[in-house]
Amino acid sequence: MSAETASLFTLYQQVTALSNECLSLAQQAEWEALIERERVYITAVEKLFQMNPLVQEQLSPPEREQLRERLQEILGNEAEIRRLLQNRMQDLRNLIGVSTQHRHDKHTQH
Repeated sequence: MSAETASLFTLYQQVTALSNECLSLAQQAEWEALIERERVYITAVEKLFQMNPLVQEQLSPPEREQLRERLQEILGNEAEIRRLLQNRMQDLRNLIGVSTQHRHDKHTQH
């Protein structure tokens, strides 16, 4: 394995770890911490995209399979985070609706 390939694998490991951290924060409804962690995650993904095309051609089939598995894990995490965020957004919409209705009701009573 070349140094460039090793760097690519290290970066995929970092992105996977950050993705898992983001998923954990979303599952715990730690929204502010999730936003902070997502910033770090996005920076790592950007580095990955900058590096990936240069090194990908040098990978052996087993190495490509390892990276494919990591990418599938990352994409699965992204889908679950998106689902949790959509649920949170719906909860917030409901709260806003209740608050708006409550204000409307108070206003019409006066």
